[in-house]
Amino acid sequence: MMNRPFYWAIAAVVAVATLVFFVAVSLEPAAQKMLMREHGPIEALSAFGYLLCVAVMAKAGGSDYVKKYWYFSVVLVSFAAREMDFDKAFTNVGVLKSKFFFSPDVSIMGKLVSAVILGFILFALITIVRRHSKAFIAKVFSFRWDPVIWSIGFAGTFLVVSKSLDGLGRKLRGWGIADISPEVDKVASLVEESMELAVPYLFIIAVLAYLRSQRTA
Repeated sequence: MMNRPFYWAIAAVVAVATLVFFVAVSLEPAAQKMLMREHGPIEALSAFGYLLCVAVMAKAGGSDYVKKYWYFSVVLVSFAAREMDFDKAFTNVGVLKSKFFFSPDVSIMGKLVSAVILGFILFALITIVRRHSKAFIAKVFSFRWDPVIWSIGFAGTFLVVSKSLDGLGRKLRGWGIADISPEVDKVASLVEESMELAVPYLFIIAVLAYLRSQRTA
């Protein structure tokens, strides 16, 4: 019974993401472009959601929680930075592209700083996997799914699918599989952006549900 608000919250976030997609599909091309453009309202709300999740962790969990689970904050802030295109903000070559480290247009210092930052983020991701993946997988296969499992499950699925759909036409052409129409590529992009919008808010639900379960344990 006490988990019901979290289940409703998960359903609401998924419903809002679905609604955003259908609204975007129904818009005129100019309005679609405005809504889904780089640094547009959807990306801004996604970035805000990740930062809000960090703030919720600090407020609801306290300083001890943030210190204990510092790696979550690191990854969430990096996701927010990615949504705001910080990886491309200071150079013509995106930091997340392999050619960044071989480009003559990027200084040695720039490469070193970027390598340290990316290494720290990678270390945080590895720490998450090492500390939590075993318990998470065990819960999944126990089939006793609480709001934490549901929210992280949806968020993880949305992340994987959205990243797969990002630049779908370009990826398929690169793999020599197929050449899709611009309309299909546009729909794939709208699905991607709608899913990415939901992810940080699902993480917020996971944080709140986890803290609630710890207090009532």
